[in-house]
Order: sequence, then C-alpha cells, then structure tokens
Amino acid sequence: MLALLNSLPEDNILNVNGVKFIIIGQEITADYLYPVIDEENLQVDTKSQGIIYVNQNGFDRIRNSYRNNVVKEYVVAKIPGETTDEQKSEIRNNIENYVQETIDDSAKIKRTYLTNELDGINPERSLRVRIIDSIISSINKSLIALTGILIFFVTVSVIFIIKRYIFNKNKVIGILISQGYSPW
Repeated sequence: MLALLNSLPEDNILNVNGVKFIIIGQEITADYLYPVIDEENLQVDTKSQGIIYVNQNGFDRIRNSYRNNVVKEYVVAKIPGETTDEQKSEIRNNIENYVQETIDDSAKIKRTYLTNELDGINPERSLRVRIIDSIISSINKSLIALTGILIFFVTVSVIFIIKRYIFNKNKVIGILISQGYSPW
C-alpha cells in the first residue's frame, strides 16, 4: 500500500494530519450547503478543511487516530405526508420514550426532534434535514410566479393581436354582416 501511495501524484492523495487517503472520485452532497464539521469550529476554512467520504476502513483509521473526538450519529425517519401534527408529535414522543428507556442517561436530555424543531445540542441537524426542502420550495414558488407572469403577458399579447386584426379587417367584417352573416 505504501508503494502505491508513493507512486501516485500528490493531486490524488489526501493527507489528513499524516493519515493518507487515495482520492478515487468527487461527489456533491447536501452537507455542502451547511458544512458543520465540529461545533467548536463553526466557521469552515475552505482552504484547509472539507468534507470527505470514506468507506468503513477509512472511517476506522480516522476514528482510531482521534479517539478523543466525539462521533455523532443520528437517525432520520420519514413519516407519511398525510400525518397530522398531533400524530407526528405522538410518534416523536413514542420514539423519545423508547430512546430514554434504552439509553442510560441520568440527565434525561431530549434526543428526538421533528424536522421543524431545533436541537440545542446539535442545531445543524435540523438545517441539514430542512434546507433542501426549503430550497426546492423556494424554486418551485418562483417558477409558479414566473409562469403566471408569462401567461398574463401571452394573454394580453393575444388580445391585442386579435383586436388589431379585427380593426384592420373591420370593412370585410361589415360587408359580411350586411350580407347576413352572424358576427360570432
């Protein structure tokens, strides 16, 4: 493995404080919209920090290198869209009760949140879950407004074109009406 790392150009190697990784591709993620890596370091320096995706072996290498760092894990569950707010709160409360029974925590910190609720310990969680829906909703509303404006302009244009045609052809229409044709 060391021979392979030494034979590759530096552009294909990522060095994380002495732990080297081979870059095999690039991808995009929603986490780039709100890339909080550590709560103690909220302002990301894009020149020296970034988000990388590794397989389980790569994750284990980093985790073993930084044993004192806390690794946060959370589960996102989707509730059917036709669920009422009361039902969502009931589901959240049931999950919260299960988590409190499972975890030995004397402080009884609340650990279950809906997407529209901010987590005091991990506030970026809610933003990571909601931000994509918010962006898509904003784009959707903008497109609906733009479509409405375009439909209005096309309708006004068609009305003016028909009016002008009738005005230019009013003599022919008058002759046809005088001969007994219906105006409509």
